[in-house]
Amino acid sequence: MQDWQNLIENDMKLKLIDEFQKLQIIVEADLQSSICMFLREFIVRHNNPRWRVFNQMFQISDAGNNTSIHPDILLTQQGKRKIAIELKQAAARHERVPFSSVIADVEKMGNYGKKYDMKTYVIYTCYQPSHIFEQQQNELREKAEIFGKHQPELICVNVYGSPQHSEWYTQLRRHMELWTELYKEGENNV
Repeated sequence: MQDWQNLIENDMKLKLIDEFQKLQIIVEADLQSSICMFLREFIVRHNNPRWRVFNQMFQISDAGNNTSIHPDILLTQQGKRKIAIELKQAAARHERVPFSSVIADVEKMGNYGKKYDMKTYVIYTCYQPSHIFEQQQNELREKAEIFGKHQPELICVNVYGSPQHSEWYTQLRRHMELWTELYKEGENNV
């Protein structure tokens, strides 16, 4: 488990920043795909077929009241849950991804970790000035600490603090305008 923790908390964070800078991550589906591939490559590199990475595997948490929990990514070892990861991609998307939903995910993963006695993570990516980012990290930590030994680990990636962040943001906006136009053209041709 220590290898996974180091991989997720250190190596993956650097990879995500690089992929953001290359505009390979825009929406949460991009983030999820990137992380799944990264984790699967780690398994292949270490030739360990006992581990599997599942992408948004549906799980019933309480059949009695028909609620469900859908961690974005689930890692299993020999069919047993070991690590669950929830993602929130809010970089340049804060209007669509309110911070309150990130806090709700910390609670969701704290409850999930407690129920299954397993390691959980919440990965939050954003584009915030440092004073707002620090405040958000504090709020997330406070929420996570409520769960004691089952508190989710928080991985916060702030693209705002990366090199050439304003250039990245400008390029991202240009790409988003192009995509919007392409989708509009596609709708007119249907």
